[in-house]
Amino acid sequence: MRFYKLFGAGLLIVFGVCCGMVLRAFFQRRCRQAESFLSLLRYLRFQVDCFSAPQQAIFASCDRELLVSCGAEGSARPVDLATLLRGTRLYLPEEMSELLFSLSGELGGSFRAEQVRCIDHYIARFTPLCEELRRELPKWEKLSLVLPLSLSAALMLLLW
Repeated sequence: MRFYKLFGAGLLIVFGVCCGMVLRAFFQRRCRQAESFLSLLRYLRFQVDCFSAPQQAIFASCDRELLVSCGAEGSARPVDLATLLRGTRLYLPEEMSELLFSLSGELGGSFRAEQVRCIDHYIARFTPLCEELRRELPKWEKLSLVLPLSLSAALMLLLW
């Protein structure tokens, strides 16, 4: 009987450690994806401002690693921002996701100056959210490692 209690306690501890590691990886991935999308927005702005390039040309010339860090999967390049967002698993907070989806609906339908102003507006709204995620990342990392392990230890003590 004692073996089963020790085995169960060990399983709870292992589960708590693994759950904490998964949560920590999630929060790191969320921050990396937000920074990647911010870089992509700046790249879009540069391409539209300097070359008046359409989205298809911009995404065709975009760095593959930037698209992968945004979440693009497979070898096919996305045609535009809306295609990238639809084919990507977003780890971003809801507010950031809504900003990206609304930007994808506004791109490509106006003159160069209007598009640059539109992208600047979204960059200005996206940057503080990205900085907030970056600032809060160490707190979330600590919490994601301590909380599941503490909960599994408390559950172990309750069930002992």
